[in-house]
Amino acid sequence: MNARELAVVAAIAAAACGARRASSPQELDALRLQLEHTPSEAGERAYLAAFPSSFASFHDWFMGELEPVYFQHLDLLEHLGSTHPDAVLDLQIAIAIGGEWDADAVGMLQDRLAATAAREPDRFARALEVRSWPAARSVVTFLADVECHAVYPDYERAIAGLRATGHPQWALELEQARAARMQQPNH
Repeated sequence: MNARELAVVAAIAAAACGARRASSPQELDALRLQLEHTPSEAGERAYLAAFPSSFASFHDWFMGELEPVYFQHLDLLEHLGSTHPDAVLDLQIAIAIGGEWDADAVGMLQDRLAATAAREPDRFARALEVRSWPAARSVVTFLADVECHAVYPDYERAIAGLRATGHPQWALELEQARAARMQQPNH
C-alpha cells in the first residue's frame, strides 16, 4: 500500500470512528477520487470530516493547490448534500463565516450557499440561528458580497423564501447587507 492509499484508509477509518481530524489538500483529493471510484457511506463521512471547515483553509486549499479541481470538489460537496444535508449546510456556513468574495472556488461556494438558502430557507435560517450573532451576520455579509446583485437570482429567492417560511428578520438582514454592498465600489 502506497502513502496515498494509506492516507485514504486512515481518513476513512477515522471518520468511521467519528473522529474529526485535520487533513491536507492531498488527502482530500485522494478521498474525492476514492469516492468517485468506490462510493461508500464511510467514504462520504471521511470526505466531509476532511473538508476544510474555515474560510482561511478553504481559500488556501481551493485557491492554491486544489484550484485546478475545485469544481469537482464543490460538485461532490453539493452531491453529498442530498444524503448529508445538515452536515453540508453546516460546513458551508462554517466556511462562510469571515469570508470575502473572490473568484473561482469562493464565488462558487457563495453561489451554492445562496442556492441552498433559496431552496431550503427554513433550514438555512435555523442553521444561522444556532450561531452567534456575529457569526450569523458574517454569513449574511458573505452572501451579499458580490459584484452584481442583478445576476444573483438565488439571493432574491432566498429573501422571498425566508419571508414565506416565517423568518422575516433574516430576509431583512439579507436586504440590508445587499443595500450596504451596493453602496460600495465595484458593485
